[in-house]
Amino acid sequence: MTFEGKVILVTIGVFVIIMAFHMVMRKILKVEKESWFSNDYVNEGHKKIDRTIRISCLVLIFVQFIIQAEYGFFNLAWYLKIPYPVILYLIVSEITKVVMEKKYAENKNKYLVTTFQLLFNYILICTLIATRVFGWLV
Repeated sequence: MTFEGKVILVTIGVFVIIMAFHMVMRKILKVEKESWFSNDYVNEGHKKIDRTIRISCLVLIFVQFIIQAEYGFFNLAWYLKIPYPVILYLIVSEITKVVMEKKYAENKNKYLVTTFQLLFNYILICTLIATRVFGWLV
């Protein structure tokens, strides 16, 4: 199998695992289904905070792109590469969602689903990256 085929297969597998984990957690904690590709804000404050985080991340990515263009794309430290602000954005955004759900959500178990999902996704992705998908993508 080609490298590209393996990457596609791993991506589909990770997506299925993440979705299955999310569905199981929702059922265990009795939380209603959310829409996958929309922003489910708890209130207007959450919406404003999330927009501020998004704009900050976009500005950071733009600044990093300028730095990379100036100094070369391959000669930078790991924390100055573009994927890291995106990962940071995802983590900060989800933590913000957890805090807002804990304070303001009608179903108090909703924040637990988000917390477990964030931790599971983080551990899964870090494990796959550290092991190079258990040696399969060497």
